[in-house]
Amino acid sequence: MKLDAIDLKIIRILQTQGRITNANLAKNIGISPPAMLERVKRLESSGVITQYVALLNPDLIGVGVIAFIRVSLTAHQLQYVDKFSTKILQMQEVLECHQVSGADDYILKVALKSVKDYREFTFKKLACLEGIQSINSSFVLGTLKYQTALPVQEP
Repeated sequence: MKLDAIDLKIIRILQTQGRITNANLAKNIGISPPAMLERVKRLESSGVITQYVALLNPDLIGVGVIAFIRVSLTAHQLQYVDKFSTKILQMQEVLECHQVSGADDYILKVALKSVKDYREFTFKKLACLEGIQSINSSFVLGTLKYQTALPVQEP
């Protein structure tokens, strides 16, 4: 799907103001509300906009540990990759899973209540998956920048 300047403006605004009304979005962009609604629906149906979410403060909901876990597999056959992927998708603690290049195969971002929960997750869920060679973790001590908006550039 080719995005025009209006689409890009819509995306920029929605990434930071997901609760903006259609009328206010239309007013900010300078088009009619029906035209705005049609454009947003097109961006959603084409997959450009995949979902709307609320970002939560981890401290206020009992999430005490955010960790980045680097995982290497013993073998890179499709059966191990598929099994790993299937299991990771089922783990609610995993916020993000990225297949990466370099020494590790995956980087996971996980959110847990405590170090004890991290230990349980690592040993009882992650380490027992078939094909895991190594697990290395780093804990978030503080967050300097937390942004979900992707950079949207003019074409």
